[in-house]
Amino acid sequence: MRELLSPSGPASGRAIWATQEQRAHPRFKIEGATAVLGKGGFLSSLRFDPKKNAIVNLSKGGIVVLVGKRVSPNTRVHVRIEISKPADVVESEGLVRWCGQSAKSDAHFYVGIRFERLDPLSQKKIALMREWFTSEEYRAKVSIRNRLLHASSTDQSFQVINDPNIRPL
Repeated sequence: MRELLSPSGPASGRAIWATQEQRAHPRFKIEGATAVLGKGGFLSSLRFDPKKNAIVNLSKGGIVVLVGKRVSPNTRVHVRIEISKPADVVESEGLVRWCGQSAKSDAHFYVGIRFERLDPLSQKKIALMREWFTSEEYRAKVSIRNRLLHASSTDQSFQVINDPNIRPL
């Protein structure tokens, strides 16, 4: 994985890229989970973004979430990760480390949040999620699902083209 570390100088316009993971906790993509963000600390029950947001990636150290409004760095937040299968929840206090606007949409922002008080049970849940979502078994299942989806969409178009009730012009 290449990662931008820092510019090599103001005049050069070049960047230095790292070729190895520099994080203490490796990130992974997760399917079937969303994140709800709320105000941190004693106001954690007050959600400032009550909708379920897409999770870009997750690690034992933090999370990247796609949200509908800018969140200032150093904002304390409460993160609630809702997992659909198996139905479970991971909650933690966190600190927004960065926020950047999506290149695809002015209405979306990527927010990087560092977990601050992730309890041992939540750490274990995230470790198990990482184990599953990075496993060969999971990748094989995704590959099969994608092939079946692609085949079914191809088969449907083939059936329409070869439908005896449709006459050529």
